[in-house]
Amino acid sequence: MNKSIQVIVLEDGAFQAELLQSKLKSGGYEIMGLFSSGEDLLDDLKKFETLPDVAILDIDVKGKVDGIETARRLHDEYSIPIIFLSQLDDNITRKRIKEVPAIFYSKKDILVSNIELFDAIDRLALGNLPEPWAGHHSYKKLKGDQGDIVSVLQGKESFFLSADSIILIEANKEIALILFLDDGGSIQKKPTRTVLKKVEEELCNSYDFLIRISRKHIININKVSGITRVGEKSYVEFKSNFHPMVSIGRGYLKSIKNRIKEV
Repeated sequence: MNKSIQVIVLEDGAFQAELLQSKLKSGGYEIMGLFSSGEDLLDDLKKFETLPDVAILDIDVKGKVDGIETARRLHDEYSIPIIFLSQLDDNITRKRIKEVPAIFYSKKDILVSNIELFDAIDRLALGNLPEPWAGHHSYKKLKGDQGDIVSVLQGKESFFLSADSIILIEANKEIALILFLDDGGSIQKKPTRTVLKKVEEELCNSYDFLIRISRKHIININKVSGITRVGEKSYVEFKSNFHPMVSIGRGYLKSIKNRIKEV
């Protein structure tokens, strides 16, 4: 599923606002409005011809209406999905957050990585979270008819594919490319918005059939038929000629052999 996603932002810190705006633009999202107070956001929203897909809100902002009260009104009056970004993580704040269906992130986490934020925006905008929830997290796996679903982030658009359909993920300069089987059984290749290391951290920890075999490649072990040795190098062979053989890094060979035996 593809969709250009529009977001609205509440953030009164100049540096944080600039940083978040840059991150969102790099992810291909359209920023409909960037506000420093809840009052201004709610007043301006009445003038919008279309509503944003997702609201990203700081909690501790200037003015009489803080981020949580803004979120409550956005949810109750407009049914807009909410993501909180805040340094606040005390018991009172967390109790108030639970009054509003939302996803909560620490700003410190967002300074490190974009992939979970982008994934959350996409899932909320496209209605693909099982239920609204609050708190620090690892994602609940999203279940579909074809098993677990992976969000692939590409340019200004996003789409979802079955994790089982992935054949190979490879490094290509500064981004990772995902090769997968579409619903018709054809092989597709799509770029992600991140590097292979980040993909490994996110996907390999969630799906044990996705394993790193070299500095440049992650494979779906379920799509592999065996290992072939050519000269001094070892290669994985794919079932049904999904892909040409891929070389295995020496440091990975023993663990790959063990995994293939298990399969």
